[in-house]
Amino acid sequence: MANQAVWIKGKHACLEVDEAEMPTPGDGEALVRVDVVALSPLESKLQKVV
Repeated sequence: MANQAVWIKGKHACLEVDEAEMPTPGDGEALVRVDVVALSPLESKLQKVV
């Protein structure tokens, strides 16, 4: 499975899910797998007006 992230590609742009580079943890760091995330509909609306 590819690594994905949510991107805002410009001012007032919609949120887009796209491929992202898989980070490599450094010393004293951990890479955490996240299966599910959620955003409030308000966050999308704020992006369009702020």
